[in-house]
Parts: sequence; C-alpha cells; structure tokens
Amino acid sequence: MVGLASGSHKASKIAKGSVFGQMGGVVCVITVLTTLRFTNNWALSILLGLVMWLGSSIGISAIREKAANRAHIPFRKILAFAKK
Repeated sequence: MVGLASGSHKASKIAKGSVFGQMGGVVCVITVLTTLRFTNNWALSILLGLVMWLGSSIGISAIREKAANRAHIPFRKILAFAKK
C-alpha cells in the first residue's frame, strides 16, 4: 500500500525495517531468557531485552546499509586500496 502512495523506494525501506525489527525480536527473546536464567529478575530481563531489541535492530540496519553502499564502489578502487 505504501508503494502506491509514496513509491517503491519508501515501501522497500519500510519492509526492510520490519525485517530488521523481527531480527531484533529474536535477539530480545534470547536476551530475556539468558538474563532471566542468570538473575531471576523479570524487570531487568525485560528491560534489557527491549534495549537489546532496539540496539540490535539499529545495528543490523547500519551494517546492512554499509554493505549496500560498499557494493556500489567500483572494483578497480577496491583493488587500488588493497595494493596500498
């Protein structure tokens, strides 16, 4: 629906954001279970899980963005940089 109103580029960004959020959700669950196992503190486990969810989603997005930008560098420039 977003693609019809705002264009395919914006729809693509929204779809990627939802995937990164889901990947962050996996990190959140693992963090909550691990923290709960070691501390038995529900509040700390949930708080730490939410922080890790946000942090990992942003981190995955940043890594993916860097990889996408790196793919646009001409191969000759990469070879020239490697020879230095």
